[in-house]
Amino acid sequence: AVALDGSGNVFVADLFGPVYEIPATGNVKTLDYGFSIPYGVAVDGTGNIFVADTGNNAVKEIPVGCTSSSCVKTLGGGFSYPQGVAVDGSGNVFVADTLNNAVKEIPTNCVTSSCVKTLGTGFESPYGLAVDGSGNVYAQGGFSYSLVKLETGTVDFGTIAIGKTSAAIPLTFTLDSGGSILILPTSQTQAEFSNTGAGSCATGTYYSAGQTCTVIAAFTPTSTGLDRKSTRLNSSH
Repeated sequence: AVALDGSGNVFVADLFGPVYEIPATGNVKTLDYGFSIPYGVAVDGTGNIFVADTGNNAVKEIPVGCTSSSCVKTLGGGFSYPQGVAVDGSGNVFVADTLNNAVKEIPTNCVTSSCVKTLGTGFESPYGLAVDGSGNVYAQGGFSYSLVKLETGTVDFGTIAIGKTSAAIPLTFTLDSGGSILILPTSQTQAEFSNTGAGSCATGTYYSAGQTCTVIAAFTPTSTGLDRKSTRLNSSH
């Protein structure tokens, strides 16, 4: 994997070696800070470097000015062979958690597994990842050979008290190919978000490419802070 910062410096995750920095001017720097099979790399606007430390089942940050393993930070936790990594303008880190078949978010300053958010499930060994300026996440689906866009900012449930349930909000899906709906989005591992069952999307109903249907979703928070999830509608072809 490669990443580029705003000054033209290039960072390379050398799969069976260290992470390298290729400065726009000057000599190549070796960032050999105890990584094992570094698969993904990203850099934020201030020069902090984020590494998918795949062999160690970890995501790590090399802060600006860090020159040894002693100042490298381990972010989040609970990953299984993470491969892709990306960072947005607010410092939130997104991870293709490959063997957990999920895309996850490590919010700024999150250093334990308890604050890691699962944005999307249903992937098959995702490994490629990118995030745009609006916070939308793009994930390569892995063995499914698909590119999935997670529109993290599409619906805002507002501020809801812990244990209370929000007003139901419709999520509109446009099918990109014809087929019968196989799976309606449910809470599954995303227990704070639920499908009320009141929408027009119905299991077994055939939809042509370009047709739309809705799922009515609700949000019941169990903890404080910003919580973002995505939901996905699957269909057979």
